[in-house]
Amino acid sequence: MTAAIAGIPVTPSKLEPPTLPDDEVIRPRLDAALDSDRQVVIVTAPAGYGKSALVAGWVARSPQRRIAWVSLDPLDSNPMSFWRHVVAAIARVVPAAQEAEAILVERGTAGPEFIAALAHSLWEDGGPVVLVLDDLHHLGPATGRDDLSTIIERCRGTLRLVIISRTDPALPTQRWLAEGRAVELRLGDLAFRTDEAAALMRRFEVAELRHADVERLNDHLEGWAVGLLLSGLTLEGRPEMASSLDDLLRSDRHLTDYLVGEVFDRLPDDLRTFAFEMSVPAYFDADIAGRITGRDDAGALLDRLIRSNPFVIATSSPPAYRFHHLIRSLLSANYRWNHHAGYERAHREAAAVMYERGHIAEAIASLLAIGATDEAFDMVTVPALRMTDRGRVRELLQWLELLGDAHPPDALRALDYSLALMLAGRPYDAIRWVDRAEQIAPSDDEEFALIHATTKVTTLGVNGFLDRAIECLPLLEAGGDVIDSTRLDSRVSGQVVRLSLELNDLSRAERWLPAVARHPDPPISEVLYPALRSWLLLKRGNVPDALEAALSAYSSVERIGLRPHVAAYDALLSKALAEVLRLDLAATATTIELIDEDVDAFPYPFYFLRFWPLRMVEQALVDGWPAALELTATWDPDEFPERGGALGVRYDEVRARAMLSCGLVDDAGPILDRLPAGNSRSLLIARGHVVAGRPDAVENELAAHQTWEIPERLEALLLLAQARLGQDATSTMAAALELGRKSGALAPFVLEGRRAQRVLDDLPVADLFADLASWQRGTAPVTGRGRSVDIVEPLTQKELEVLSRLPSHATYRAIGAQLYVSVNTVKTYVSSIYRKLGVSSRAEAVEVARKCGLLEP
Repeated sequence: MTAAIAGIPVTPSKLEPPTLPDDEVIRPRLDAALDSDRQVVIVTAPAGYGKSALVAGWVARSPQRRIAWVSLDPLDSNPMSFWRHVVAAIARVVPAAQEAEAILVERGTAGPEFIAALAHSLWEDGGPVVLVLDDLHHLGPATGRDDLSTIIERCRGTLRLVIISRTDPALPTQRWLAEGRAVELRLGDLAFRTDEAAALMRRFEVAELRHADVERLNDHLEGWAVGLLLSGLTLEGRPEMASSLDDLLRSDRHLTDYLVGEVFDRLPDDLRTFAFEMSVPAYFDADIAGRITGRDDAGALLDRLIRSNPFVIATSSPPAYRFHHLIRSLLSANYRWNHHAGYERAHREAAAVMYERGHIAEAIASLLAIGATDEAFDMVTVPALRMTDRGRVRELLQWLELLGDAHPPDALRALDYSLALMLAGRPYDAIRWVDRAEQIAPSDDEEFALIHATTKVTTLGVNGFLDRAIECLPLLEAGGDVIDSTRLDSRVSGQVVRLSLELNDLSRAERWLPAVARHPDPPISEVLYPALRSWLLLKRGNVPDALEAALSAYSSVERIGLRPHVAAYDALLSKALAEVLRLDLAATATTIELIDEDVDAFPYPFYFLRFWPLRMVEQALVDGWPAALELTATWDPDEFPERGGALGVRYDEVRARAMLSCGLVDDAGPILDRLPAGNSRSLLIARGHVVAGRPDAVENELAAHQTWEIPERLEALLLLAQARLGQDATSTMAAALELGRKSGALAPFVLEGRRAQRVLDDLPVADLFADLASWQRGTAPVTGRGRSVDIVEPLTQKELEVLSRLPSHATYRAIGAQLYVSVNTVKTYVSSIYRKLGVSSRAEAVEVARKCGLLEP
């Protein structure tokens, strides 16, 4: 999987230790600590004390060790950037760690499954691996630190950690030290002693430099390695060493500023200006230098700078150069202070170059450095819709995280930001910025009011706050079915149709659906339109045509390669519901597996409104209502703010349905009492009366059922048929069969159970509803029942462990977390299980496994 898929690319040069000079000063007293058997080595000191050089030298002198090196920078405060580089470094010596990287890219965030997979790969490898984290202080207060601690605890004996940092890391180092598992090298240890300083200064041609002079200089610098290096550069070639050293030591300016000034002030004007300009980009080559400076001789200037300045470091990938980060920050600050116009222009050009090269993180950093928050936000939010169309949802989320604490500079960009947050799976942040946009917008801006309404409908709707979302619809209908905006355009029509269908406002859905069909983008016109049309047909009670529309939508999903995408998710939901209504349980199981694979990309309450009832019905048909009731107990709407709005009500409905179908009338009573009035509540109350044997109450509750839509009317007829006696019962069931035949829905008859079946037994079902009769005879090929057992080869122990978890309906990610393997490994095991059992779906695998004794009945 390429780094581009993850949005934040791995920079190979960061995975290499810094290059050491030929005359490196070896310090055996410090190597001893690194050579110890302690699991953690903590190297902590301010900038320039030779921390990285010390560890890099030890690495170079330890070819027998397996080293994973990561040089961190401020962009690694983004957890994704940090973990991507850590895993990439480890994968160089432990190839199995690539599984953990795949999980990280797939999930878009570090989590228990990723940590478990990484620890598992190290455990299987046997170790030990030495992970060096250089400049750990760049991590934010919480970036990866808890997960890093977990890795250390899990990998005793397989992973050693060497931390290089300017500050004490926010890790349990004191406990590790107390347990004898860690050793520290602090400033006092790292400070150069006089003999070491003398060895370092010998690399410079400094006349008459006596041991006493070195001792004096080193005492003044307190053993500061970079200070010694910069002093050597300053003193090199000076004829009067004594006076030059006195000038150096008497300086009132901060030593680093003074020495950098001395070094770079000696450069010719053109080269000095060039150095300031090259301090802007994260790295530079001849092309970047030419773009930023606008000079034809930029390549020649770069060659001269490299030859004259030892603080320019070569990088291997891409082949380029960079300044030592300390020198870069000082040069950049000087450039900004003294040449602000040039500094701003250079950052703008650097942002453009980095964006063209696909290095979005660096581009955003350049824009934010000069306060160009509007352009930084545009760089992230403008392509948001296009990125989701291409299935790059997680990459979009990573870009958003790069914006850090920056705020949108105006109301329209706040709406752009809100939409991007919603598309990237941060729905509650999206609502907050919709509200914030309204607060900072001009009060009389009609164009903004219309765009604000489109964004509000979308963000509130997907979060399940349907009542609040519907308040915006009159304004949208007054504005027409296509919103003239490059930010959200006519895609709002799809959300209006979704909202209307969920609220059973089918007339409004039909009015807005043509706008979805007219949309020029294939994900909308070729996927979302037939998917929503399928949903509408299901609401109208036309299951065969609904299934055909859903299959058309999903065919386009596969052709375009759209998953994960909200339109593809709509197509899968409609397809699964049509399949389950037709009792094509094998196809339903396959479709639900696809939904499970994508569900984490769309953590929106709105989509659980449809998914939970679907899963409950499928479970009831496969394993019975007690299993369905048990499944509903695993769901929790309280995970969402305000119980996900309408999702809390929908949860109560499915929970009550499962309870009543299990005969638990008293348990369902409190739930029924808090449900809002409506057809769903009336049907559930009537079902309770049927179970409790109160036929008159059923009649009263369903008195208005003739005005309902076909699916609700069919359920009402089935309940009335069970409540009535004799000829009244059979005639009512006959009406239900006629309605079922017209709608093509088989599942409602099967879900009612034995009480309804007794009434059906008195009717010529084959004449009234041939498809249902065929299913009852077991001749319908869609059920997947009664298959023969033909195991190709025995299952391995790992496959049996995965198989044992398939009946639970846990997602592949959940199974992987339980077994400490990646989701891709679980999928591999499942594919092997399917092949060996001769099945094509999870439900079939469970059925066959039970028949042959691999699972309990």
